[in-house]
Amino acid sequence: MQSANHKRKNIIEWFWKNLFLLMATVSIISVVTIGFFVISNGVKPFFGPSSDTTIVYLEKFKATDQVRLDGELLTDFKEAFPLTDGEHTLVYNTPQGEETINITIDSQNEDPAQTAVFSDEPESSKLDDSVKYTSILDIKGETPVGNRKVSVVVPEPAYSVTDFLFGSEWKPTALKLYGILPMILGTLGVTIGALILGVPIGILTGVYIAELAPKRVAQFLRPAVELLAGIPSVVFGFFGLMVIVPLIQQIFGLASGTSMLAAIIILGVMILPTVISMTETSLRAVPNYYREGSLALGATKIQTIFSVTIRAARSGILTGVVLGFGRAVGETMAVILVAGNSPQVPDSILSSVRTLTSTVALEMSYASGRHSEMLYAIGIVLFIFIVLLNLAIMRLNKKAGDH
Repeated sequence: MQSANHKRKNIIEWFWKNLFLLMATVSIISVVTIGFFVISNGVKPFFGPSSDTTIVYLEKFKATDQVRLDGELLTDFKEAFPLTDGEHTLVYNTPQGEETINITIDSQNEDPAQTAVFSDEPESSKLDDSVKYTSILDIKGETPVGNRKVSVVVPEPAYSVTDFLFGSEWKPTALKLYGILPMILGTLGVTIGALILGVPIGILTGVYIAELAPKRVAQFLRPAVELLAGIPSVVFGFFGLMVIVPLIQQIFGLASGTSMLAAIIILGVMILPTVISMTETSLRAVPNYYREGSLALGATKIQTIFSVTIRAARSGILTGVVLGFGRAVGETMAVILVAGNSPQVPDSILSSVRTLTSTVALEMSYASGRHSEMLYAIGIVLFIFIVLLNLAIMRLNKKAGDH
């Protein structure tokens, strides 16, 4: 009987150990897979062109036009046709006769306007080169809706990391400019402002709940803080849009109240539950004999809190600040609703700003090619932000432990 019980215990022990190992493995694989996917896509723009070949698209052409590209008859105009560098000839039939368009491709040319050049085009055609690395020849038809179009898309060259990080213009669709400095400054401004506003309030509130509040008051405040943590971010954003934004607009006489200040106020409130909870938990973990020893030496309760208790709980409080920073950096929906989302370098706290996360959320749905890769690169920048912050906090904790 004892042998059977022992065997059953061993089986249960083996099962749980391997289940824990499996879950840990799944977690590690998930993190590594996501990280590899983001990094592999995010570094592509800086090490090579956006695609391997130049592509030509033909719109509003029909099979009866007898379209020939370099002598080859084309039938399926839903496809994209690859072109190599050099001279190419496009021939098609019209009621007035045969038309010929010469296309010169030079994807290595430093002047984007010279990468794809049309010549001998019909007199009724119009060239549209407003989109960088894309040339569109609009050929007038019998009706406006019948206009034929020949679009040549040349691969974008590798983008400079310096221009990406320190460029002041984000115009990914037309001018192919991917400078994220305005978003970096917007993210830092909103996040630092939220920490300046939220961290002191959060720490002092946590101290009050853990050290000073009567038992009934603490029992009321603790669930209230937890309830605040459970409110969806879109609700905070809607509150900011309906209350904070009009208030800022009225007080400062602005045309629009969507600004960095509105985002700071909303994020400052949103990080409060994290900072309060971590501060309270850390203070309650401090042994009572620390407080008793301080009081026995003649210190007041307030002196004990600032000189002994908070110092002893410093590591946990800093962890709460780090988590609050992560919440502020990663918040998207609430910021989109109140920040204004203008990708320009802010010149004051009342300027409209756009954060890194907002850029990804607003543009990922329609981005493609190089534009999409640049959004993944923004994800890498956000990851580096968090890593650097964690390293800084670890260093501070180590110094605190040494003292």
